[in-house]
Amino acid sequence: DYKAAAETPVKSGLEMNPDHYRAFTASIDAQLRFGKENAAIGNINSRWNEMSAAQQEGIQELLRKYGYSYSPGE
Repeated sequence: DYKAAAETPVKSGLEMNPDHYRAFTASIDAQLRFGKENAAIGNINSRWNEMSAAQQEGIQELLRKYGYSYSPGE
């Protein structure tokens, strides 16, 4: 929807669809909760560049809940 996109500026020019982001975050949360850190990091790695800075920070906050942080490219 062009109007919604025009009303939602994204600094990086990229942003994961909000519904996909919510589902992605829930998936990462579940993976971390059940000790699947490698799967979570793999998923974060594959989608990191699709997220806005705010979404990336949301993922970092989620990781911090579990005692982790993410450094792209490592």
